[in-house]
Amino acid sequence: MAFNKSKFLRVIFYLSLMVCVFSFFYKNQLPIKTEVLPFLFSKPIQTPTDKGPFQIIKDGVIYKIDPLYNYEFYGLVVSHHRSFSGADYYHDMKKDYLNVEDVCVVYADNISSGVYRRAKFSSGPWRCDYRLDSAKDSPAFKDQDFLNAHVLTQDPRLVSEISQVDNGDQIYIKGYMVNYSNGYGLDRESSASQDVAGASSSKLIYLTDFQLYKKNDNIWHYIFIVSGGLAFFSIVLGLVNFLFFSKHH
Repeated sequence: MAFNKSKFLRVIFYLSLMVCVFSFFYKNQLPIKTEVLPFLFSKPIQTPTDKGPFQIIKDGVIYKIDPLYNYEFYGLVVSHHRSFSGADYYHDMKKDYLNVEDVCVVYADNISSGVYRRAKFSSGPWRCDYRLDSAKDSPAFKDQDFLNAHVLTQDPRLVSEISQVDNGDQIYIKGYMVNYSNGYGLDRESSASQDVAGASSSKLIYLTDFQLYKKNDNIWHYIFIVSGGLAFFSIVLGLVNFLFFSKHH
């Protein structure tokens, strides 16, 4: 029986597509509590700073930076937003090229209770929101242990490192909590209170140090990428087979 390339490619496409769709719902699965490093059970550290106001230039835009506090934290990334993704035109409107990434994290009680695994998180240009799987979990989820950090930096090395962050990663961020502005209508202020956190807060962190301590080792993430790639290439090969080989039969 002759080998049917078209049929074979269709089988590969449908199988990889089914696996891709299935793995999509598990690819952002967060690590279990026993896989979380001990540092992440601590709260952010906010202390007075001696750093005075300063200016920096990035992409031809001058920014005035007004440090409020020294600020550092360990966190488990539950969602993140890249400021210059195709869906975000807000930053470009205000020429805000300094805010390179928004990182939404949980720590302390939200990890020790395990409630972070019973919630869904999503990030946008300004906020990070969560939805609990059950209303019964509401008392366990602490907004004070949930933070959306707007990360500011003009350092190419730090930009590259922070852009590698993904859901489930365990990270450390250190810098200054700041207010900042430019001459194009941008004027952003941090929520300086240590008791205010969560979706309604805005912590603007001028980054001085970043560490990615542990990547999320979620096998479904890799299965999603591989199966998606197989589905795509099976389409490409199918088109090549149709356009260049089927004509000769």
